[in-house]
Amino acid sequence: MIDKIITKLRKPTLYMFVLACLASCAKDIEIDDVFEEAASVRVGKTANELRKILTSAPNGWTTTYFTDNTQLGGYSFMMDFQDDKNVKMVSDIQTRVTESTGEYDIIVGATLKLSFVTKNEIHKLSDAAIYPKENLKSLGYLGDFEFLYYGKDGEDLIFRSNKKFIELRFKKATTEDWEKFHLRKTMQNKLKLSPRISVFKIFTIGDNHYQFNYSNITRSMEVWNNEINEGNKITFGIGFSAKGLTLSPAVEVNGKRVSELLYDQATKGFYGIVDGEVLCSITYPNDPITPFDGYKKLDNISSFVYFLREDWTTNTSSPAFKDSMIALRAYFKRRDVIFETFFLAELDKDVHYLVFSIKIDGKRTQLWYQFTREVKDNKLYFKKNGWTNINESFEAALKPLADLFFTPEGMHVQDSGKLGRFRNQTIRLIPADNPKYAILLYEK
Repeated sequence: MIDKIITKLRKPTLYMFVLACLASCAKDIEIDDVFEEAASVRVGKTANELRKILTSAPNGWTTTYFTDNTQLGGYSFMMDFQDDKNVKMVSDIQTRVTESTGEYDIIVGATLKLSFVTKNEIHKLSDAAIYPKENLKSLGYLGDFEFLYYGKDGEDLIFRSNKKFIELRFKKATTEDWEKFHLRKTMQNKLKLSPRISVFKIFTIGDNHYQFNYSNITRSMEVWNNEINEGNKITFGIGFSAKGLTLSPAVEVNGKRVSELLYDQATKGFYGIVDGEVLCSITYPNDPITPFDGYKKLDNISSFVYFLREDWTTNTSSPAFKDSMIALRAYFKRRDVIFETFFLAELDKDVHYLVFSIKIDGKRTQLWYQFTREVKDNKLYFKKNGWTNINESFEAALKPLADLFFTPEGMHVQDSGKLGRFRNQTIRLIPADNPKYAILLYEK
């Protein structure tokens, strides 16, 4: 009982002692407020500063927005904040460069938010009705039209998308940026049409070489090397500039990060150069990374036919070869001849035939060259032996096609697996001296 009374008496005494000490210390120490203004006032001032920065840039701003680099590429924008309300944009989202003007606002909350409040170019990336592939149906391009402001890095403005916190870096634009913005589409077409240079494509990181496939629809690139990553594919988002392309994520080589690859007109390739050294590249050689052995199929199958219905399979002839076939058919049609197809016959014999099937006045006729074959240095060589039933007029028309088969440089033969859902085996013949031509044939 006495202990409890003593404890009760001690508590206020202790409190009085602490307060006295604090009061004494306060006489010797002056404490300033950390902030002289309320948080709402400070954020409001920052909002005004941001608006002033956005509108005062004489040529506006440029940015590339990677909405999800695991499956989509980057989309470029030029933005001219004309006043406190209106912003003009151009983008490379569609087939052609397009322009529109809408309203924007800077919303003050826990942080600053740049919001594009009326429909503009950037809203195309968040439109659920527009999607690049089936798994993004009702999701669009996974874009946003509101961005949180994270401050400056030098003269760049750093934002993050409101939903996924994807970083956007606004850079001050120049007059030249506006004038050459359309060249982004030019660079996109150069990568898209690369099979017209060579069907062999190599993505190089340091000393490692990878095969790759690029989808122009999603602006994404899948790369793989069976020896390095056991066939697992790595995905990069691809954005475009007036001078080349941008990789996202960036790659690291010898401690150096590479994301910008410049286009070289002489080689038709893209090169990532840091301190004068090429650390990353996309090139189109005449030969595959590793030699093909599809020629082995010719030992087991008697006849291969040119494949016309390529919607049945993902394996196709190259665009350049398809164009040549369209031109050849048109040539014959003007002469009232129907060019049907061509095929390799009697491959299980010592002597073989390259046969062209045509129709004249409804009657099917077969024109042929007789040849032998040889495999050397992992390439297949077809050699005419002089026997043919083709007259001079037809031979002149068929010569460009025949030259692809009978090239003295030989052909790479790619095993292309099965014909879609069918059991028929396929191969692709690629002339070593003209690798933009790839000819898909299937087992008859």
